[in-house]
Amino acid sequence: ENSSRDSRTSNSRNSLSNTQLSALDLAFIHLTTRHVEAACDSAWHEDPSLSLLIAQAGQHTSLSEDMKNMVEWLENRGRLIASLDLDTRDSSGKKALQLYRLLAGDVDRVLDEMREDAAQVSMEWVPGCELLDWKRCFGLYLWYTYPDNDIIGIP
Repeated sequence: ENSSRDSRTSNSRNSLSNTQLSALDLAFIHLTTRHVEAACDSAWHEDPSLSLLIAQAGQHTSLSEDMKNMVEWLENRGRLIASLDLDTRDSSGKKALQLYRLLAGDVDRVLDEMREDAAQVSMEWVPGCELLDWKRCFGLYLWYTYPDNDIIGIP
């Protein structure tokens, strides 16, 4: 089983190295392993303000609630999204919105959109998709959906 996992990881790395990843793609991939500093460095090249928000991830701040409000505001005001360079039809805008959703703790929506993107194109072309094993998905929920809770309620 370990050799199978090593093979998948190696293949994922090879396909990622052959794919042109944007700074926001790299930021997302770093956030799936909670490498916040590396995610900040990656995002800084494309969106310095998002990089500053990422730096607050995991801190005991109101970031999650603020990001929920921001995502809601962006979605409710679709005409403003384009003027903020967050046009969801635009690849970089969609990626930025995905990062805002992750910081808001909306992991379900982030994963659903990745699944939809993977259904439209090959999974290897959705940055981070091949790397999301159950451990990383579980980590996303712990780090971003329930960052300040000591006890996670089981539905």
